[in-house]
Amino acid sequence: MNVDLAQLSRRTTAHLARKFGAKNFDDLEDSVQDAIAAALRTWPIHGVPDKPAAWLLKVAGNRLVDRWSSGARYVLMPDAALLLDEPESFTDDELKLLLLCCHPAISEEDQIAFTLKTVAGLGNRQIARAFLLEEATVAQRIVRAKARLRAEGAIVTLPHTSELAERMDAAHRVLYLIFSEGYSTTEGGMATNADMCLTAMSLLDSLMLNPFGESPTSHALAALFCFSFARLPARIAEDGSLLTLEDQDRTQYDSGWRERGLRHMSKCATGRVASVYHALAAISAEHTLAKSFSDTRWERIVEFYEHLLLKEPSPVHRVGYAIAVAMLKGHAQGLRELRSFAAPRLSSYFAAMAWMEEHLGLDASESKKLAASLTKNEAERKFLLSA
Repeated sequence: MNVDLAQLSRRTTAHLARKFGAKNFDDLEDSVQDAIAAALRTWPIHGVPDKPAAWLLKVAGNRLVDRWSSGARYVLMPDAALLLDEPESFTDDELKLLLLCCHPAISEEDQIAFTLKTVAGLGNRQIARAFLLEEATVAQRIVRAKARLRAEGAIVTLPHTSELAERMDAAHRVLYLIFSEGYSTTEGGMATNADMCLTAMSLLDSLMLNPFGESPTSHALAALFCFSFARLPARIAEDGSLLTLEDQDRTQYDSGWRERGLRHMSKCATGRVASVYHALAAISAEHTLAKSFSDTRWERIVEFYEHLLLKEPSPVHRVGYAIAVAMLKGHAQGLRELRSFAAPRLSSYFAAMAWMEEHLGLDASESKKLAASLTKNEAERKFLLSA
């Protein structure tokens, strides 16, 4: 069954939310999940319908009708005819839902958790791992976001121009996290999820088709996506194992995405303010454009990380900086940098520590075990334990 049900689920939810409002989010999500379950039961037996999106929309709509006709708390019944039509542009619906999730009435931390759940279709555990949080905390943030939208009577539509600016930072952040989860998945047997990367890039493209969305920051984020996606084919070996930058076959880097990244890079340089994504894009560009691992300009990468840490000194960025320092100034210096802070819940922190310890002839077994215990991704765990 060659159908992306996760994408169909997101798009069906977005379409129904636009028609029937954010106040009904719980019912919309439950109805869509019922429709997905029905698809999993029937499609393998009877085959995928000619228009799977329309089929899913119809079944989800019928579930809504059933749910709402038996619930006295609803005054407005859905128009069944509206539910049977395939939307003209699912992508537009997703974009509107993305911007709704970034509503200014919702706190930024709740915005991001809610959007990753609703637009990207990530589970609470995946979101928790992305933010180094407990699952219960993520669940609370999502519940709060829904409650705020209900209280505001928010609708799924493009906000007024005057309201867009305050939503853009959250939108960029969410798209970055969606792409990151696809580029390096936090759980499961697959090391990467290219479809999730493409979802983030598609939504960003939709955002940039609007005047409010085409900004130097958007172009910087797009450049980061393109340079990173260009390297994706070379990250996985034939046996499915992960490959480090040093071991990757750079002839597999996608030249089309690399060139697209360069075009976005030139456009992102037109503004007066350099965002976090400018620094991240510059770092990704150095890795992607270097002809070989030995040709990598680590002095430039260290410089870009220093700019990045001034804006966002997160543990993830500090780990990246320590690795770059190790490559430029030696593994002893990199290990000192790494040990200058603690990240007890971050797998990459202990993986980097193990790598540096091994290069210095130290016992890295404990660091490897800690790194492996903190990841839920089987490909990453195997890589850590086999290294």
